[in-house]
Amino acid sequence: MSLSKYTIIPSNFYLLTLVFAVVYLLGGEVVLNTRNFIFLFIKYVSVLLMSMQLAYAFSKYNKKWRLIIILSLLLSLIVGVINGRYFELLATVALIFGAKGLNFRNVLRYYFSISAFFCISVIFLCKLGIIRDNIAEPLTRINFLTGADSIRHSFGYVWPTNLSTHVFFILLTLWIYKKGHLNLWHCFFYAIISYLLLLYTDSRLGAGCILLLPFFSLFIYIRDKMGLCFSKWNFLYVIWIPFISIAMIYVTQNYDASNSLWVILNTLFSGRLRIGHEAMTDYGTKLFGQYYVQYGGQKAGDYYNFIDSSYIQLIVIYGILYTVLFISAFLFVAYNAYKRRDIPLLLAIFVAGISGAIAQHFLQIYMNPILLALTSEHSSMVKKTH
Repeated sequence: MSLSKYTIIPSNFYLLTLVFAVVYLLGGEVVLNTRNFIFLFIKYVSVLLMSMQLAYAFSKYNKKWRLIIILSLLLSLIVGVINGRYFELLATVALIFGAKGLNFRNVLRYYFSISAFFCISVIFLCKLGIIRDNIAEPLTRINFLTGADSIRHSFGYVWPTNLSTHVFFILLTLWIYKKGHLNLWHCFFYAIISYLLLLYTDSRLGAGCILLLPFFSLFIYIRDKMGLCFSKWNFLYVIWIPFISIAMIYVTQNYDASNSLWVILNTLFSGRLRIGHEAMTDYGTKLFGQYYVQYGGQKAGDYYNFIDSSYIQLIVIYGILYTVLFISAFLFVAYNAYKRRDIPLLLAIFVAGISGAIAQHFLQIYMNPILLALTSEHSSMVKKTH
């Protein structure tokens, strides 16, 4: 893809917008006061930059896409005002549609650089004692590796799982950027990171998802060496997000505490089915979402109602219409990847979807950049074969 005036200027401006928006939103994931002057300044500058980015990109779309953008923006603002997450939803719309004409791999490179620098900085500041380490004291949980009482470190993040999931999406971004091609040193690095997360945060989801990526690379390597044809069975990846979201909503809605099988399944999901079921039963599902105060972590005390599953958060907090919009967007991204025979992106959607069943960060554009594939360019992503 040749660089022109059209690509260079929007690319640099998009990077600036990305820095301000992502840093502000990630600030809510760490033990920091985001109501101080610095973060408020970042927030207002982000709104200005995102508005300019969206306005500039708007002219590059045809009439059909302009209507989609307007409707998406209106829905996001309505839902955001109701559930109190208007900035996050504005950022989602602005960053997705603002990526028009940009190379997806370049956008991934921006995301990786910003997120990795932010994560390393938080951990470093935590080790210096500037940011507090929220240590989850052992209750009845046993560390997966040591077999001892689980003492889980957050290293500056609000909760250990926030750190592990962020690290997972950082490494997933790098994996997609490299088209799934990891050498032995990369695989060893991914395995070490997975091990350290298990040891210090005892976050099995994040560590497990990271560990899957080297195996996916092995699969891609074997497939390329054997010259295997692109199978139509890969279409299953396209419907994966709709399937797992519907499945999670169904099992959560029908959870029965008096049934031993449901109790076992709830245990496997670390109690998420019970909490999600209570939320769906007590609050119901609204067309435009609702304001839902979540109590999680050690501050929750005896009352813990935090909805971890992305799909249950979608239907309860964001509402039916936004749920349909969000899942449709992923369906569209996956379908386009299928048409391009983009196996790495399809596998990335698959593993990210698994993460979303248990963790809420699948929803968050500042954690999960996959939806930016919706409007960005993919001419140099994957070479078509057979």
